[in-house]
Order: sequence, then structure tokens, then C-alpha cells
Amino acid sequence: MNDETNAEQTAFNEAKLEILNIINTLGETTSMEIALITNRTPECASMNLLTYHRQGLLSRRTLKGRIKTYILTERGLERLNWLNSE
Repeated sequence: MNDETNAEQTAFNEAKLEILNIINTLGETTSMEIALITNRTPECASMNLLTYHRQGLLSRRTLKGRIKTYILTERGLERLNWLNSE
């Protein structure tokens, strides 16, 4: 791996760690809450959450209309613990 790839991977894991820690602390969370706390755009937060959901790290459910809430899965908690130990 080159330095640029390592930097991208590090940034990706830092974002994942930050978001998973927030969800672990708050419990059920929306993308708007993540966006406000992390100072990301709502679109960016939504894409992060969708990616983590597809990876099996988050479970989601739909509330009114298109609002979705996310919560850590067992796999997500395992990944969070692993990232925190790095």
C-alpha cells in the first residue's frame, strides 16, 4: 500500500470510529443527528450510515416518511471495540 492509500484508509476508519461511537452512546440515531454532531453534511452522514448498514454494522428502521433511525448491531459493536483497541 502506498502512503495515499494508507491516509485514505486511516480517514475512513476515523470516520467510522467517530460515527459508531456516537451511535453507541446515543442509541437509536438519525442521519441528521449524526450530521449535526460530526459537522458533516446530511448527505455525507446518510452515505456513511448506508455504507455501515450494508456492512452489517448498523440496523435501521424507517419512521415517518423517509426518516430512518440506526442502531449498532452485534457486528457493529465488535467492530467498534476493535477500532477502539487500535
